[in-house]
Amino acid sequence: MKYSGCAAISYGVEFGSQEMLDYFNKGLKLEDIEKAFYLTKKAGIWTTGYIMINQYSPNLNVLRQTQKLLLKIKPNLLRISPLIVNPGSKLYYLLKKQGCLQEDYNRAYLDGDYLKSKYLTRKELEGMRNRVYMAYYLRSDSLTYIAKQLFGRK
Repeated sequence: MKYSGCAAISYGVEFGSQEMLDYFNKGLKLEDIEKAFYLTKKAGIWTTGYIMINQYSPNLNVLRQTQKLLLKIKPNLLRISPLIVNPGSKLYYLLKKQGCLQEDYNRAYLDGDYLKSKYLTRKELEGMRNRVYMAYYLRSDSLTYIAKQLFGRK
């Protein structure tokens, strides 16, 4: 792919918890995620990792596991979004039954809204997202990487 001009690949990592990946039927194994990032970076291709902040559960251990995975795979760019629920999925019907989805969920999601949660407020979720960004981008090896990019050193 590198030789054909591929410069970047974005991966939907979603969570750093195998339990959560299995629960949401993502069909991913943590080892496969790690291997994909390793091989992509070895080939010299830029990586983006997409993760989700899970407002469906108050389990902060999932967030810690996700942060741990991020430090292993070290995507060049990190993107964090709220949990996205596909209409018709098992989770969609479960959340609908619990009253966590707005009547027009798809429209609300496109407008950038988070799911209503009985565990966390929107402000708490945004705070979690910001803390993950800060912890990831302000780690010492990240600052070295940023400095090299700014000053053109390899």
